[in-house]
Order: sequence, then structure tokens, then C-alpha cells
Amino acid sequence: MVGAIKQVPALVSAFSGTLAEIRARAIQSYRDWIRAAPHVVELYQLDVTTADLRTRVRREFERSRAVADVGTANVLLARSRREFEETLNFWKQKSHVMRYFDADAAPGQGGDHYAAPARLPGRPQAGAGASAFLADFYEGR
Repeated sequence: MVGAIKQVPALVSAFSGTLAEIRARAIQSYRDWIRAAPHVVELYQLDVTTADLRTRVRREFERSRAVADVGTANVLLARSRREFEETLNFWKQKSHVMRYFDADAAPGQGGDHYAAPARLPGRPQAGAGASAFLADFYEGR
């Protein structure tokens, strides 16, 4: 049985001006995720272990490690915080959390939530009467 849901308060969005500030915020975000992993596994009754979740979190942070642009890093940290709040406040369903483990999060697969699918069912292809503009639009270009 899952205990009481621990609410995570929303934080005011912070903008860091230097890479040193961003690094400190990224480390704190990483620590928050690692500390919350056992609670997330229990809360969502996941079919993965706490170690698997921690490995997946580490992989997500490692993927963005080389980002040197201050603006991009700030956006990534804001997204991380938003995901953290939504996850711990139980604003997601189990399937939303398990998506991070689909196809081991290969680019464009499962874990990349912002990539458009290759082709959605029922959408016309370029040669099937759709204009070139619509075909590009449907493909996410």
C-alpha cells in the first residue's frame, strides 16, 4: 500500500546566467531525482527496480551533459523540474512514467517525448492527394 502522497511545491522558474550556476542547479536536480526514485517506484507501482530508475535518470542527465549554451541548459533544467513536480505530485499515470523505459530510450523512440512519430495512422502521404506542405507538416518538418 502506498503511503501518503508527498506534495512537491512548485518553484519559481529560475534563470541562471553562468555555467557554474547551471552546474549547481543540475546537480541539485539530479540529487532530487535520485532521492525520489524509491518513492516513485512505490507510488506508481512500477515494474522496474529503484536501481533501474536511477540508471535511467542518470542516462537522461548524461545525455545533456555537454550542453554549453546557457539558454538551452536553463530550458532543460526547467523541464526537469516540471517533470519532477508532475511525477511526485502523481499528476501522471503509470504508462507516462514507463515511457522512459520504452525501447531503452533510443533517440526518436520511447524516451524522446518531443519527437514526432514517423507516421500517424490515417494521415495521407505526399503521393496520396496531400500537398507537399501538408506532407512535410505531417512528418514534423
